[in-house]
Amino acid sequence: MKTRAFVSIFILVLAVLIIAGSCATGKKASVTVNPDFIRQSGNKLVFGENNQEIMLRGVNFTNDTFFGSAPSTTHHSETDFQRVKDMGMNVVRFHLSYKFFEDDDSPYVYKQTGWNWIDQNVIWAKKYGIYLILNMMVPQGGFQSNRKGDALWEDHSNQERLKALWKEIADRYKDEIIIAAFDLVNEPVTTSSVDQWKQLAQEIINEIRSVDPNHLIIVEKLLGIDGQWVTYNDTKNQFLVNDYNVMYQFHSYYPGEYTHQNFQPTGLGDGGKYPDLNTYQFPSDSMWHTAIFNNPNAPAGDSPWTYYQGIKYRVKDPKITAARPVYFCESNSGTVYFDDFVIKEYNNDKVFIKEILIYNIDATNGSNWDFWSKDGRGSWGLSVTEGNNDNYSMYMSVKSSGALTNMNLRFKVKVGHYYQINGYMKGESINRGAKCNIRLDFETSPSGGVVVKRNKEALEAEFLKWLQFGLKHKVPMYVGEFGVYRDCFENNKGGLNWVTDMLDILEKYNLHYTYHTYHESPFGIYQNDGDLPNLLYANRELINLFTKQLKF
Repeated sequence: MKTRAFVSIFILVLAVLIIAGSCATGKKASVTVNPDFIRQSGNKLVFGENNQEIMLRGVNFTNDTFFGSAPSTTHHSETDFQRVKDMGMNVVRFHLSYKFFEDDDSPYVYKQTGWNWIDQNVIWAKKYGIYLILNMMVPQGGFQSNRKGDALWEDHSNQERLKALWKEIADRYKDEIIIAAFDLVNEPVTTSSVDQWKQLAQEIINEIRSVDPNHLIIVEKLLGIDGQWVTYNDTKNQFLVNDYNVMYQFHSYYPGEYTHQNFQPTGLGDGGKYPDLNTYQFPSDSMWHTAIFNNPNAPAGDSPWTYYQGIKYRVKDPKITAARPVYFCESNSGTVYFDDFVIKEYNNDKVFIKEILIYNIDATNGSNWDFWSKDGRGSWGLSVTEGNNDNYSMYMSVKSSGALTNMNLRFKVKVGHYYQINGYMKGESINRGAKCNIRLDFETSPSGGVVVKRNKEALEAEFLKWLQFGLKHKVPMYVGEFGVYRDCFENNKGGLNWVTDMLDILEKYNLHYTYHTYHESPFGIYQNDGDLPNLLYANRELINLFTKQLKF
């Protein structure tokens, strides 16, 4: 027995040395994974002695990770694993919070209740043949997606605790085949660069591999930097790690103004329907390219409501895909008010074609404007006392430079055509030399994306942008989350159409996926809160769609 134990320890140590060496040299290790585990084989996942291909298709269990320091008893039960199986699914992306395992005032001291919870779910998952992907939704330092988890990146002790927790998870479940993969961090948002996520992901992997040579590891693309979404691809926020058994992940809620319409945390209002051939969709990586810089400014001092006519700007750069109206202000401690504007389009010969938009600020649309300033300071908002021909307008005061923009008002432009914006401004104590005007800002897409109508073509074009990484590097790709807010299933908004088209695209490109989500009121298949999933609150059309589409 002692000899056998010594040999086992020797083999494990040898595997660890091989992995560590490969990471140090930047090369993938040559390690034989236990064939019973799901593993990477080129751009596919396989299992078994004969390398049988497997497609992971399932749903997210959020597990109420934001509501306490102990696992939820009302999110799901054994019955829900049966329901997942009945829909034709074979995997659950299983959300974790570090708080289920340790307290901030007792780091590295792990709670048995957390392990008992995973153990129970492993038993249920085995019973119904459902794989689990353990996903760290809330790491030490804070949930990342809401851009408030800076402490993970600024306090190194949080990273050490996260690495230690993943090592403990891996060590405890290193022989558990029903656990398909370890999903390191959900939607990471760093504070300064993608390199922060590259380094932490690799360090977590190294810790896992020191005790577990078998499990598949999932690495998600970077979601944001310094509180801003990062919408580039490939080397900008998707990257390879040094490991031999990895799947790469991205999420898709495109177009966000549709999928998250009326979802209160986003501040979005009505997002229309799907499909809608009268609505254009813009590339998700659209970014500022240039602007009309020489439109007339409000004069210094006080000035009444005055109509300002902008120049006719010709779009010459073929990289420009879209434009949007912007209220701009620079070096002004006074207040400027903006109201009614019109955007006009002219052909190559400056012959008027049409009015693209006639817009009046009122009580219903004043909340749709977003504010940006160079130094993060300034005052702005909806005025309910000052307006041109009514009581409403937008106002702004900013000492550096700032802008008010409404992304819902973007429009497609044509190279060679001229565009003009005219509108009303009123000034109070405008500084001498200040620049306050109404202008058009123009956008481009770094990935070469184009403006298309809201339909399946638009969804597929968005997917192809992220799939280039997998095709280039011949690695498996995984859509960890996709879904729509509950309002999309009401009032003929077409939520079921969106999910149907997404499933078709996922199947077409052989993508592994998990729908978001199983049980919660905003995005859930089961939408009741505070109790176990109830069939009375189930989206039966969605359940029927999955049951029909998913055939294994």
